[in-house]
Amino acid sequence: MIGELLAILAAICWAVSAVTYRTVLSRVSYFVVNLLRSVFAALFLFAVLMLTSGGMPSVNLSDLGILSFAAIINLAIGDSLFFIGLAKIGISRTQPIASAYPLFSLILVIVVLGEKPTLPMIVGTPLIVAGIIMISAHDDSISKFAKRHRVGSLGTLWALGAAVCYSIGIVIYKLVLGGPHMGVVLASFVRPLVIIPFLASIVMVLAPSQIKKLTRKDLLTIGVAGVIDMGIGGLLLLGSLSLTDASKAIPLSSTTPLFALIFASQLSSEKILIRVIVATVLIVTGTILVTSTGSW
Repeated sequence: MIGELLAILAAICWAVSAVTYRTVLSRVSYFVVNLLRSVFAALFLFAVLMLTSGGMPSVNLSDLGILSFAAIINLAIGDSLFFIGLAKIGISRTQPIASAYPLFSLILVIVVLGEKPTLPMIVGTPLIVAGIIMISAHDDSISKFAKRHRVGSLGTLWALGAAVCYSIGIVIYKLVLGGPHMGVVLASFVRPLVIIPFLASIVMVLAPSQIKKLTRKDLLTIGVAGVIDMGIGGLLLLGSLSLTDASKAIPLSSTTPLFALIFASQLSSEKILIRVIVATVLIVTGTILVTSTGSW
């Protein structure tokens, strides 16, 4: 159960960071946010790596290449699409759509990893996804920008694209962690490190002036969110994938919208609706099914 618990804790970290990122995305480019949070996360994870390994461990070049490819898809492309969605249609719409990645991952897990899904997993995964979509589908969640420019459907495509990227990246992470050469901490450090040059080149072309306009508060906000998101959350996700089947870890890690709604509700005193209660029941039921040990 430790692997399953780590997946849920990762979801909580991502919920906290998503709410935090939203406060700066109205002023700062998505690519700048992605770049800076990667830098802060890499520094944090480097410190963790030095403390736990006593030095830089040897790296298998083949695993490094595969992990780098997954990181670019998952973090550089996927998270940039997620940030665009946050800015255009808000957290309560973007988060559940992006968190639907288990539906894509389940297919990849069966085809690529050869895991045999049990009936509880097959039933539980759609319940979790249905619950997170229901719990966050508020009509008032579209930002003023989205309403003014009618980009709601386009914003949905950004979030859906993020979900596809997440599913591909996570399944590849599972493949790499299954080998003898790549530990959890090392893999967590490599992920943000390899995408920094990729994102830096995009920022220099698309938003070079924004770096100079950042305030100390912006840097602190992005830094804290990056450490929670890619640092702690990344460690928890990869730890979960190393300890349990991807078909269990992936759906559990997608419960982020549930926690995001709770945090957002506490900050804004949002009224909890009946359908939110129903959605919570769906998520809890799906979680119990996914984490059950029976094969049925």
